[in-house]
Amino acid sequence: MATKQLTIFIHSMDGTGHINAAIGLGQTALKRGHKVYYLLNEAFKGQASLFGLAEILLVDKPKPKPETDVSSKTEDAAAAENPIKMLSQQLLSTGLLSGANSLEKLKLMEKADFFEDMLQRAIVFEPQIEKALNEKKPDLIILDHFYISPAIQRSGFSTSSDPATWTEFSEVYQKTFPPMLKIMQERLNKEFNYKPESSSTLGKMAFPHSKYLNLYAYPRELDYQDIVPLPANYCQIDAFCRVMPEPFKIPEELNVKPGDKVIYVSMGSMGSIDIELNKKFASILAKTPHKVIFSKGPLADEYELPANAWGEAYVPQTALLPHVDLVITHGGNNSVTETFSFGKPMIVHPLFADQWDNAQRIEECGFGVRLRPYDFTEEELLSAVDRLLNDKKLNERLKEAAKRIETSNSKEKAIERMEKLVELHKVVQ
Repeated sequence: MATKQLTIFIHSMDGTGHINAAIGLGQTALKRGHKVYYLLNEAFKGQASLFGLAEILLVDKPKPKPETDVSSKTEDAAAAENPIKMLSQQLLSTGLLSGANSLEKLKLMEKADFFEDMLQRAIVFEPQIEKALNEKKPDLIILDHFYISPAIQRSGFSTSSDPATWTEFSEVYQKTFPPMLKIMQERLNKEFNYKPESSSTLGKMAFPHSKYLNLYAYPRELDYQDIVPLPANYCQIDAFCRVMPEPFKIPEELNVKPGDKVIYVSMGSMGSIDIELNKKFASILAKTPHKVIFSKGPLADEYELPANAWGEAYVPQTALLPHVDLVITHGGNNSVTETFSFGKPMIVHPLFADQWDNAQRIEECGFGVRLRPYDFTEEELLSAVDRLLNDKKLNERLKEAAKRIETSNSKEKAIERMEKLVELHKVVQ
């Protein structure tokens, strides 16, 4: 337990992965006796309180109703009330869920509407965030967002493959993503008449940096500290894993018997919107003797699974992972770090963003296989499944990593650093 109770705010962008990760850190802060408030889009009401975190709900403005037929109105209204479904629909129209390579997708991201939508939502939320700051007066804010709230900045909390293609990718990245986010941040600041002390909060990698402390989740075995030393104001956490309130029991209809291997397929809250990709996984895995569990995503009702598979729109991932032998994933940060924490091998099909780097790192470090999500063949997938399930040395390495992570207490140590940071800051003031 901490020697002094702190009031902690958590605020993240709308997204299942971002929210789940922040909840894992919030749970740890709760265990140490702190008050934790999650500033949360009202559309996600209940997701943080389920784990004991208090919620401060941020209300988005109603979306205008389109003048179309009744069925379209119903679909659009449902999407507007569900930011994940709305973002999923936007992704389908961008070309990011396609066979384009990572370089082509990086260029497509610059034209994606969801960055503008995210900015407009930040503008709507800003007065509500400012009100919450004035009322609760938190000691510490944990932020996971592309854009930094001017109210947070005013409050005094500083938030500052083929190697031949890497140079070109890096050059395109620097010309597209960071400048775009910089423009969005400047628009947000201008909207609320905020002039930052410096532009240093936007670093080379486009995301806001704090002069006090920056947290990131990546297991030590995968981390890049063998290449780049960790700055003093950075804190590595093995994983943000939430602790689910209830254990997971494999459904009886899957008929899992002793000796059976269980494969878990999840392309994330965004990638799972691509029904044809999930159907391809299902049809190929139906030819194996293994049992398969699918996280089907928001369009779960629109396709069926084969006899050797079971799935639902949402699966409690951290409760399920102990029961599986192999994970097929899009390579999102939560999926990678959580799967690794439970010592399971991965087949990674990266779609966009950090997933490309995660997939590359997993393969380079020998903890799994990277495949192109829209070009892989049946033979490639089945071969990877057989190899990873039967690689005894790999599975032993993964078990050892899982044991280390279980005793590393990296989340607790991160919260302790925050406690010391707050105490030091108050002494200096």
